[in-house]
Amino acid sequence: MHIINARLRNQEGLHELYLENGLISSIARQTEAPTLGPEDLDAGGNLVVPPFVEPHIHLDATLTAGEPRWNMSGTLFEGIECWGERKVTITEEDTKTRARKTIQSLAAHGIHRPTTDGAQSHARGARGKPAPGRHANRRVSPGRHRVVPQWP
Repeated sequence: MHIINARLRNQEGLHELYLENGLISSIARQTEAPTLGPEDLDAGGNLVVPPFVEPHIHLDATLTAGEPRWNMSGTLFEGIECWGERKVTITEEDTKTRARKTIQSLAAHGIHRPTTDGAQSHARGARGKPAPGRHANRRVSPGRHRVVPQWP
């Protein structure tokens, strides 16, 4: 597979990116109009960037905004109170479902390396330590390369 008509950061003109095993194997300046194969992608002169990174996300709390109620004052104290109310309703299956949905959404938007501490706030062992298997730096394997319009 290769990507044609790609604009690269700090580079003049258009380029072709050649991919092997899901990785960029080489980049060449485009000197003539290339032929688009069935597995190839035409970037249409847009900027091609590597996948984005989510430096820190709490997958145990994802997709819980407004549950059980909104923090109407916007204060930390009410936020903690709201989370305390929500926390008692969380199950392992609920957490897995929301985490999976969030990871799929991140990947669909070009964020392929989220970093998380796992579901810590409710998954504590008997001595207050994280339950086994709860700490994880998970990598979402890239599904596609992202092409975004060039920024002015």
